[in-house]
Amino acid sequence: MTTEQKKDSVFQMDYSEITCRIVLTINFELESGVHVGGTDPDGEGVLRAHLVDGRLRPIIKDSSIKGVLRSEFARLEETAFENPIRVQLPDNKTFDARWSDILFGMASDSDDVDIPSFRSAINVSDIIFNEASTDFKTRVSINRKTRAVGKSGPFTEEFITPNSCGTMRIVITNFHEYNILKLLFFILDEIGSGRIALGGRSTSGLGRVRMKSVLLEMYNTVPQIIGLSEPFRVKGVSALEVLSKALQK
Repeated sequence: MTTEQKKDSVFQMDYSEITCRIVLTINFELESGVHVGGTDPDGEGVLRAHLVDGRLRPIIKDSSIKGVLRSEFARLEETAFENPIRVQLPDNKTFDARWSDILFGMASDSDDVDIPSFRSAINVSDIIFNEASTDFKTRVSINRKTRAVGKSGPFTEEFITPNSCGTMRIVITNFHEYNILKLLFFILDEIGSGRIALGGRSTSGLGRVRMKSVLLEMYNTVPQIIGLSEPFRVKGVSALEVLSKALQK
């Protein structure tokens, strides 16, 4: 997946008013458990409680999901896009940044006064699991070099059980670079097919999900930017599918 980007192009970053908003609502089903708590195998048996929402439903935190999306996007954009690109703010200040910085935000380095902090174009919700339960497994740590049982003794893992269903929302604001979004949606499909795991203990087979449905809603207050009526909705079973359908309208 390669997108050519003109080297002299400038990305206009402006969140002072909303000109476009894409809302993705994704429904997942767990194919394997998702690690959410337990005791620390290197600690002293301290229980790490799993996170829940106000209705005591287990969740995967937004920061965990956004971290997976950002790390995968940053890895793939090396060969997919021309980086860095020039960014212009409403006050006409310009600086160089990567697409992953624009999508997921960046905190400025105090030693580099030329690059400001700026918010992300993407907001990700927690994944909330309805009518889900959690279970425990007892494990022992293994020294990978000696193949012997570790000194810390048994520990427990708490996980959301397989076949639980969860929902996540992703909101993308004022971002019209659809060739760039294709890579993000490709990564969402990789998560939805179980090829990229969520949560901890992914190397032991946890964190595999299956995407059941995707709803894309596109809103714009300046119709000529996209050429679509507001609101516009597309349903499908993959993120790339709904984006492709939306761009064909």
